[in-house]
Amino acid sequence: MQRIKSYEDHIGAIVYMVPVPIGNDKDITLRAIEVFKEADLICCEDTRTTGALLSRLGIKPKRLESLYSQVEAKKSKTIIQDILEQGLKVAFCSDAGAPGVSDPGAVFAKECMDAGITVTSLPGATASIVALVMSGLDTADFTFYGFLSPKKETMDGQLKAIKHDKPTLIIYESPVRLIDTLKEMNKVLGNRHFAVLRELTKEHEEAIRGTLDEVDQIDPKSIRGECIIVVEGYKEDKDENKERILSLWSLYKENGISPSLAAKLISKQTDIKKNEVYKLIQEVK
Repeated sequence: MQRIKSYEDHIGAIVYMVPVPIGNDKDITLRAIEVFKEADLICCEDTRTTGALLSRLGIKPKRLESLYSQVEAKKSKTIIQDILEQGLKVAFCSDAGAPGVSDPGAVFAKECMDAGITVTSLPGATASIVALVMSGLDTADFTFYGFLSPKKETMDGQLKAIKHDKPTLIIYESPVRLIDTLKEMNKVLGNRHFAVLRELTKEHEEAIRGTLDEVDQIDPKSIRGECIIVVEGYKEDKDENKERILSLWSLYKENGISPSLAAKLISKQTDIKKNEVYKLIQEVK
């Protein structure tokens, strides 16, 4: 077990995970600027993107290292050795938003923790939360899934696995796949309220809100920039629940399972109360 006070227990070496703006430089925090200025080393997803941001902020980095996803695991070990030997103060950022959230950073942070280096994170811009707040959908309970697979069969499996999840769903998607993904959602999840947020915090920021059966109204050519899809969570449908229960009961009945045991098993599979399942079984038995 580890128990670390971020600003008391570290001796020299420390890593700051630093969120950066998702589209508007004015959203950078004062602490982020301070950490970037004081950092002995800034690790980033792309040195060109981060270098340009730092230049606009008037910051000249002491050392800038690229640590994009494909080399993150391999290069982390060398960088961690430098951190430990030299007691470096390090800032890690992705191209936009919070590092480690559908971006590089999580592997590096874990490797640093395992090496005994203090790792902390600054608060800041995260596209998924901005999109959720702008969606008009339930914000009390939500799940972030990042990017779904671009392969249709795999995506279908992923959507089927979350079809009955009640929290609001947050998913990232590229503009070229957006319409196809929304249509697949309508097919697998059924017609639900959704929102697509794109170009967040930028001049051409846009929110598209509606139901999944209205997707054909969106012109694919009008969609540019990374998109965040926010979809209404599953709402119980009594007819659908009845169909699921009876289908499962039919299978259990064929295998000689008693109504009471079947009700218990079906309740676990569907999250429907056991007494409701048992009552329906008795009605059709």
